[in-house]
Amino acid sequence: MIDGFPHQPSDSFFHHAVTQLRQETAQHVTTSMFTMGGFPVPRVPRHLESKCLAFHPDIVVLQFGATDLVVPLRRKKNRDGTTAAAFHGRSAAPATLMSRLRWQFQGLAGDLLQLEPVTPVEIYLETMGELAVTLLENNIVVPRRL
Repeated sequence: MIDGFPHQPSDSFFHHAVTQLRQETAQHVTTSMFTMGGFPVPRVPRHLESKCLAFHPDIVVLQFGATDLVVPLRRKKNRDGTTAAAFHGRSAAPATLMSRLRWQFQGLAGDLLQLEPVTPVEIYLETMGELAVTLLENNIVVPRRL
């Protein structure tokens, strides 16, 4: 996880990767992070230029999934016709036992009702591939693992 509820930024993949890069290279490492919080991955390609490519990064780490994998019991339609979970938000507070129990219950209910996630797996994989190709076409490194 790069960053996001219920995790603290210092526990994130991004923080550990940057720390390791700074220890292992003499290059100056400048970091910048942007979020498309609450965006399912199919909405990202049209914002990639302004949010990312315009800054000419050398390395880009893509992390999506939390919003896309949600199997909401309640859904809403976005203006562009995509489906999203009815709740979007972020809390700085750590997850409580009740939050964790609610997540487990919602996951079980989604499984029992055989609900589809916000983004079907095929569309998720296709879009992630398109994003990686776009970054590579712009000579940006897309690490598989750090």
